[in-house]
Amino acid sequence: MNTGDKYPFTQNIVQTPLKLFGIVYFFARPIYWGAPYAPSDEDKIQRMLSLARAAKGDRAVDVGSGDGRVVIALAKIGAHATGYEVNPILYLISKIGLMVI
Repeated sequence: MNTGDKYPFTQNIVQTPLKLFGIVYFFARPIYWGAPYAPSDEDKIQRMLSLARAAKGDRAVDVGSGDGRVVIALAKIGAHATGYEVNPILYLISKIGLMVI
């Protein structure tokens, strides 16, 4: 007789909390830490701006603005852009970037 057959309840005691933790972590992570940070490179940003036909005086909102690359690019062409970011570190990076331009 192996120990797995002798003490089957121990598997449930260990596995159930781990499964619950995994489920809670999977769904709660974006609430506490936000979505993963995936920055856009300069070529893609310029392509987005040209497809949107962004021009001076336009208004734009960037939800999940990250480090503010799109907002900064819009500001450079004279558009009025607002970025929203829940990650405080990325928010500070974008604020510093806006001070530089």
